Amino acid sequence: MARAIPNSVEAPRLGLIAGRKAAKRAVDRNRAKRLVREVFRAGAAAFGPFDVTIQLRSDLRGQNNEAVRTELRGLLDSLGRRCKADRARTDNAAKRAADSGDAAAAGAVPHGHQ
Repeated sequence: MARAIPNSVEAPRLGLIAGRKAAKRAVDRNRAKRLVREVFRAGAAAFGPFDVTIQLRSDLRGQNNEAVRTELRGLLDSLGRRCKADRARTDNAAKRAADSGDAAAAGAVPHGHQ
């Protein structure tokens, strides 16, 4: 399972959840986290300023690394496209608000509320 929310850091960040329910052995949880980090680093540019959280849902013990990487790439590519669409939608709304002169909608902070 993967989720993403905008962050204020201007860079993608990764959070991993790998509980004992999903994989009993620590070595299996660590392998899953290592593979997720590897695939995330390779495609992090697609996310922009989003916090991405991935939760391990099943044990990867019976799957080889390449199959897991392929599945993760597909999951992260799909999530990256949704993040990009969300970012474009937000940017367009802010631009329209700025063009219309609506300072509050454009993200201006009133004096004293920084």
